Amino acid sequence: MISQNIKEARMKAGLSQEELAQKLHVVRQTVSKWERNLSVPDAQMLVELAQVLQVPVKDLLGTQEQVDDLQDLAAKLASVNEELARQQQENQRQKSYWRKRELILFLAFLALLIALGGRNGAWAQLGVFGCALGGVFILYRNLPLMTNTSQQSQLKTFRQTSIFVIGLLVLVAGGVILKETGQIELTSRQENMLAWLLIVILMIFTEWISPRLAWNRHIGLRLPWTIGDLQTWNLAHRILGWISWPAAVFYTASVLVFPDFGLTSGICVIFWIAIPSLASLIFWWRKFRRH
Repeated sequence: MISQNIKEARMKAGLSQEELAQKLHVVRQTVSKWERNLSVPDAQMLVELAQVLQVPVKDLLGTQEQVDDLQDLAAKLASVNEELARQQQENQRQKSYWRKRELILFLAFLALLIALGGRNGAWAQLGVFGCALGGVFILYRNLPLMTNTSQQSQLKTFRQTSIFVIGLLVLVAGGVILKETGQIELTSRQENMLAWLLIVILMIFTEWISPRLAWNRHIGLRLPWTIGDLQTWNLAHRILGWISWPAAVFYTASVLVFPDFGLTSGICVIFWIAIPSLASLIFWWRKFRRH
């Protein structure tokens, strides 16, 4: 890279950044930016730089051919500038990505602390819902960045999923607030019916959205083997889509037959998630066992 070549040539010449800057009639920060790959000298300055450092221009450019024509040199530097701009843009994107990711992780840990340390169970649940809502909202506002996609069809699917999750969280949190403030009173049977309805809605929505989800690290059935391989991801989400509607029917029948609503719901949801998870794990293991 031109930045490294300039630095090595300067050090071989026994010059500090300040001394080189004085010889070129620029400030030291300009030399520092060249060496940190934050900018590149123009064609005329590169020729002067080569003369001061007593090296061929091609050595600074990192090319095999000597470039003497200023127009050709300017064209090569323009190409270097374009690449530098792309690198800086990607670096900024990565920094922004990790800031958003760290914020989402912070909300996840905060939700865990609230769940473990909350004395009032209902208000602790509300705090957890609030953290979850905040994380999903951050994801929704930064979908192109977090999912690394610009295809409108994929972004539309991600937005639909995020809006659904936000709506579900708001609905549940609103119910908790109304109950805690005494605005509504529900019997145990009514609470079970509402929980059943939410789970069935989630299953039906999953049946519709799951096969459409593009490979990403934030939305969907995120398991080590699914986020590590595109084919495994696609298989897991196709299976999840296939079984979601039958799972909703089976779950409905189960809660009508078995008296323990909580246990029945837990078992049905676990099996609903476990089937595509285990099937995709077997596929992934067979695929990569040979390697």
